[in-house]
Amino acid sequence: MGYWFRFCFFVLILLTSFALNGQKTIISGQITDHSTKEALPYVKIKFLNSKVGALSDNLGNYRLETYYATDTLVVVFPGYLPQKKVIKLDKEQVINFALSSGLKNLEEVTINAPAELSSTSLHKKLVANKKINNKEKLDAYQYDLYTKTQMDVNNLGDNFAKSKLIKNLSFLIDYMDTIDSNSYFLPVILNENYS
Repeated sequence: MGYWFRFCFFVLILLTSFALNGQKTIISGQITDHSTKEALPYVKIKFLNSKVGALSDNLGNYRLETYYATDTLVVVFPGYLPQKKVIKLDKEQVINFALSSGLKNLEEVTINAPAELSSTSLHKKLVANKKINNKEKLDAYQYDLYTKTQMDVNNLGDNFAKSKLIKNLSFLIDYMDTIDSNSYFLPVILNENYS
């Protein structure tokens, strides 16, 4: 009798702990605009400091059902102020949100076109200072000069790569470039100078 008593007691404690720890928190409700009372679709709602969340449907309705709830719900939607509400854990409840707009009314801004284009005013300044900036009147001046010269053999067909001469100089094929599938060119002279 002692064995059956201990076994039944153990099963009873086990079932009680599952019943206490296994309760879901179920929350549903609707999210609306505070001033217009219109439903807000696709609003993000989640438990604070948790990854458990959902989006409201087209009519602003939502439903969250989880074993891993925290005690606060957070609603976030662009253009609206975020809102938090405290909930009861392990219970089914209905919680509605009415979000207030987070947009501020801006005063009117008027943008006027300039009297003349910036390129025109720059050109006028260049012309006005032409005598001051004349390099022939300077004792010395300096500038950086970079030149690049490249000559290519163009319009090389498929037969060029197959010719006996090129087969012996196979490294040339690595330097061939193409504009399209039928037209190849081979750089012959490349000269760069920096002074």
